[in-house]
Amino acid sequence: MRPLRVLLAEDNAQVAEVAASVLTERGHTVVSSANASEALHVLDSGQPFDVILSDLVMPGEMNGFDLAQHVRSRWPALPVLLATGYSDQAAKAIKEGFPLISKPYEPAALLLAVEKTAFAVAISTRGGNVVPLTRSAT
Repeated sequence: MRPLRVLLAEDNAQVAEVAASVLTERGHTVVSSANASEALHVLDSGQPFDVILSDLVMPGEMNGFDLAQHVRSRWPALPVLLATGYSDQAAKAIKEGFPLISKPYEPAALLLAVEKTAFAVAISTRGGNVVPLTRSAT
């Protein structure tokens, strides 16, 4: 398996540190952001990612679910895995078709979920967070 570039959006510094450590020990590259707005700023910078791992419930104007919906509309081929310990929030994410991992998660479960989410989209149809240019018919 090839190494992944993971954008991690997690407001809890300890949880972010553990997740980043588990993923980097497996050979993946992790870019961390403390909230959804920061994650969008990183995406807007043009850095390519294979998958986003985001906490579902975060303080601020935008939570993880909002981030996932924004990513889906702007970069539809970029998969988002949401993580939460709150079951009432999880139902909404599942209903919208976002993969979900429950907190607290075991390292093996985290790796499996991130890798499965990243590779769930066929490589040939992936564009990551790069908006494809199309020609208009003239």
